[in-house]
Amino acid sequence: MRMTAILALAAWATSLACAADQPAASSPRHTATGQLVEHCLPSVAAIRCFQLAAPGVHTVRWGSGSVVHPAGYILTNDHVLRQAPVGDAMLPGLAPLPFRIVARLPQEDVALIKIDAGAPLRRMPLGRSHDLMLGEPTIAIGSPDGITHTVSTGIVSGLDHTVAKEHSFLSHLVQTDAAVSGGTSGGPLSNALGQQIGMVSDKRPPAENSNFAIVVDHIRAMFPRMMAAEDRFAPPADNFAVRFTGYVRMPADGLYTSSTSSDDGSRLSIGDRRVVDNDDLHGVRESSGIARLKAGLYLITVEFFQGGGEQGLDVSIEGPNLAKRPLMPDFLFLPRAPAKAG
Repeated sequence: MRMTAILALAAWATSLACAADQPAASSPRHTATGQLVEHCLPSVAAIRCFQLAAPGVHTVRWGSGSVVHPAGYILTNDHVLRQAPVGDAMLPGLAPLPFRIVARLPQEDVALIKIDAGAPLRRMPLGRSHDLMLGEPTIAIGSPDGITHTVSTGIVSGLDHTVAKEHSFLSHLVQTDAAVSGGTSGGPLSNALGQQIGMVSDKRPPAENSNFAIVVDHIRAMFPRMMAAEDRFAPPADNFAVRFTGYVRMPADGLYTSSTSSDDGSRLSIGDRRVVDNDDLHGVRESSGIARLKAGLYLITVEFFQGGGEQGLDVSIEGPNLAKRPLMPDFLFLPRAPAKAG
């Protein structure tokens, strides 16, 4: 009798263990959505950034990202890193790993970071966004308020939207009603094929279903700028910086557009006002700014930083009665050097 009871108890314990196993692939619980989550989840990073709030006190900001290369490159939003560029990234099944910033495009709200995992990572396949359809299913994975790797589902609920943010003006956004919250920024928005079609970037409370993602085709176009490795990792001995000053005569009242195209960073100021900020390490990139000026003579300051590798700087200005032209020496009124005594 005692042996029978023991065998019955063992059989019961075995049945409980079997019940705890994952459902079979043929189970109705194993839906297409569940399979998509299993496919995408290993490529989604929870990003934890640390910001010094006071001596010895740090605050934690959360974001998300997607692995876009097996070597550990992770795509995320620039605003996730803003004011807190130090932290770590967490992938399912791995310990937190410190990241370093590879590239930032603040005006596009896009950034690229890298972790060293010691082994190839599963990357998130990048889809295309030119043929998105209203109503097609979407999946968003992120870390809202630090709750890592949270999954939500929805549909494409809007196309070709524009959103103005504090540091960027984003266009051609896709809208989804998949739930997102603080900490989901930078995470992938995927389609029914498990391909990333966007990067979650913005939420517009209190409106319902007003969640936006930067479309992947736009992100694809920015990769060459972000991956200019010959500039980013050149020997430090090649670094240098210069500043040019001079005066430009504006012929009429109105709006003037100033531009710098540089490899690496550049900035342009008119008087005390910063008009163009094309800073950071990057390949050739053009940035512009607008200033409303009255006719007259203005002090122009151009700053240029070179971080190694290729180098180049072009500066131009245009406005009322002034066609776009480069700021060459003959265009500038340079301060006259004081006469020498005797």
